[in-house]
Amino acid sequence: MTKTNKQFDSVSYAIFEDIEQVAETERARIMGEPGEPVEIQLMRMEAAQEARRMTQEAMEIAEHLKETAREEGRLAGFEEGHQRGYAAGMADAEEERLQYRRDIEQFIGFIEAERQRLWRESEPQILAFVLELAQKVVKDDARINRDVVQSIIRNALRRVVDTNNIRIRVNGDDLETVRSSREDLIAMVDGIRHLEIVEDRRVSPGGCVMESGSGTIDSRIETQFDEIEKALKQDTVA
Repeated sequence: MTKTNKQFDSVSYAIFEDIEQVAETERARIMGEPGEPVEIQLMRMEAAQEARRMTQEAMEIAEHLKETAREEGRLAGFEEGHQRGYAAGMADAEEERLQYRRDIEQFIGFIEAERQRLWRESEPQILAFVLELAQKVVKDDARINRDVVQSIIRNALRRVVDTNNIRIRVNGDDLETVRSSREDLIAMVDGIRHLEIVEDRRVSPGGCVMESGSGTIDSRIETQFDEIEKALKQDTVA
């Protein structure tokens, strides 16, 4: 064998010898010194196994505690972020609700202002139309119902101050009806000495013009509606 081979054999032997020594030391630690009773050796083995088991359990517990700590930290961070996000979301929602309410109130105010403006601009036309329609209805009713003129004449008589001589002008269509109730009209007002009922084409059916010493009372339907319109316009201006 060459010199170089002897050197390699020496190195290999030294390494192998060290491994055997370590193994023997470890066996002695676990199994005890040679010659120890078997019971002692078994107790040593069981103690070593229990130590390994406890060490494994301790490592598992430690790993579990670390994982729990990490999870709790993650959840705490998530909850904190969730709370911040929830608070921010609620604040945004409240602001949107308030803005929506302001927009609605502004829109309602705009509608009300427009309604009032349109009413002011169209009120005269609407009023004129309503009065014209009402006047037409009353006139049509007066042509059919002769009691209309009787009622208007009675109301006019109550306003007469000088009752000595009274002249009542009526439409030709109402002439006979009013003349037929002449006695009733005289009995209605004390002090009438002379009552004249005449036809006047300027008076529309259902109306009358009453003349006396104290003046003239115009109870034509057109005149009465003119007075109504004036009163309504004054109320509107006021």
